Amino acid sequence: MMGVLGFAPIKLDQQVNDKLLHFGIFFVLACFLYFLWNLNYRSFDVQDIIANLTGGITGIIVSSLIDYCIDIKRENKRRFGGKREAEYQSALMEEESFSL
Repeated sequence: MMGVLGFAPIKLDQQVNDKLLHFGIFFVLACFLYFLWNLNYRSFDVQDIIANLTGGITGIIVSSLIDYCIDIKRENKRRFGGKREAEYQSALMEEESFSL
């Protein structure tokens, strides 16, 4: 949430000192992390770590592949989009003239 607010188009630095704002936010985050760390829950085992790493790596790979495919599609459309559309329309017109 603080990352989103950091990029939000609001001007808090004119109303509140920037250093004071950073101090307050990191103080609150440190308090939350301290109490979160002290919760009693089961400890991590090797399977948890492997599952976390596998999920993270798989997410990065899938995201990279999707981005690559989108870039290739965009590049092909930029390079050949108009030419292919003209050839397709020309072929349709030729089919219509043969059928009449």
